[in-house]
Amino acid sequence: MPPARPLLALTLVLTLCGCDEDDAVSLRLRIEDDFSGEVRASALAAPGEPGAVAAAIGGVAWNSEVAIVAAAGSFSSLSDLALADLTLQVGRGEGGLRFLQITIPRGPETRWPGAFVPLDGGERTRAAAALDPSGRAKDVGKNLKIELDLPDVVVGNGVSNRARGVRAKEEGEVATLLVPLEVGRTAGDAIVWHVTWQAD
Repeated sequence: MPPARPLLALTLVLTLCGCDEDDAVSLRLRIEDDFSGEVRASALAAPGEPGAVAAAIGGVAWNSEVAIVAAAGSFSSLSDLALADLTLQVGRGEGGLRFLQITIPRGPETRWPGAFVPLDGGERTRAAAALDPSGRAKDVGKNLKIELDLPDVVVGNGVSNRARGVRAKEEGEVATLLVPLEVGRTAGDAIVWHVTWQAD
């Protein structure tokens, strides 16, 4: 019998079944007026050895091994935040305008795709089948989702050097960018995301 290989904890399965599959790999920033805030990040990981779940369940030939690693914390200034090899620029304009620019490098040497999803396409497909028994999730970990929870309504939300599959949207005080990991691994001009909002 092949060695047991762990799947994901039941709580995470239930969480993903109720969410968009892009929620598995995400970077969420809640930003205050003074540019301090909180960060929540989640990434896929391939455990190096069988874990407690597989060890507790016998008689199963496991065919998928995946975990979701999540972390949360706070920062005193967006300017000091280091996000793998993404770079941030923040500033204030006239009349209370605030802006944030995130530059996302591209190419085989970039670090951020591997930091969030160190799995190949086949491993991601198997992970999707394990995490979502409904079959709706087809490729967990295909995109990095960056979400900004701002203190005021989004005024501007645009992308320079947009590549195929890169999507930006906003709703009220939340701006979101989806970037396919394959875009990050492919040589090309860095993607630049510009977001502005108006302070009270």
